[in-house]
Amino acid sequence: MKKGILIVFDLRKQYDGYLNYVIKIASEFSLPINLVHCYPKADYNRHFSFPNKSYGEGILKLLKKALEPFQESIKAGSVNVKYLAYQGSEVEAVQALSAKYDFVTFETQIYKNTFTKFLNSKIAYLTIASQCPLLVIPPKVQFNGLNSLWLIARRDNDLEKLKADLKLLKVDSDKITVHHYEEKKHTSNLWRRMSTVMGITAGGKLDFDIEMLEKEHIDMLFLVGYNQNAFQVFLGTKLMKTIFSMGIPLMIHHEVEI
Repeated sequence: MKKGILIVFDLRKQYDGYLNYVIKIASEFSLPINLVHCYPKADYNRHFSFPNKSYGEGILKLLKKALEPFQESIKAGSVNVKYLAYQGSEVEAVQALSAKYDFVTFETQIYKNTFTKFLNSKIAYLTIASQCPLLVIPPKVQFNGLNSLWLIARRDNDLEKLKADLKLLKVDSDKITVHHYEEKKHTSNLWRRMSTVMGITAGGKLDFDIEMLEKEHIDMLFLVGYNQNAFQVFLGTKLMKTIFSMGIPLMIHHEVEI
């Protein structure tokens, strides 16, 4: 049963292209959406003031106002929208709420120009915290269907891990173009043991030229995230910097390792 999309939404930012994309995804796949704005527990850290109502009530009113310019698209797409004010951090909200949704999505203004440690840390933390896939959306992306889909596989069974996610998006796994990222093998026994314990990778090699990315129009790229440290390092590779700079939507499935 479809559960919908949880949108991690910051009322201090502008999200025009991002929200249009999410609304079209929701309409295309008949998914309800729920906007959640997270706010600090301490009063002195809060960004808004609501003299005549509770802070949570004020946030809900602002969320509804933020979506007013999109009401025509929402109505045309028959999208059901709900709003939520969450007291706590974005990571805490995703950890507490994500099990109720098909996937979680967020956008960051940093995403369109550069790739920073802040961004790959945020993606890694939200991926690990989430109990459903995380969809990272660039600011000005346009939804033109899901025709050209890539998986950057770090392990042989990554495509198998995505089957439920692909079913939700009405995509057959045989339509996914799979490329492989081979983790670099360590020659030092000491470093190999340390990297296993800490989950750190020293890089790897691709089975394709990064320039291919510029020639292809990729509608969505899929990844499977494992250990947080290793995944965060992977997000900082040249490959991922190129993908982010091109503004390709990224669907990340978190695989829990026991």
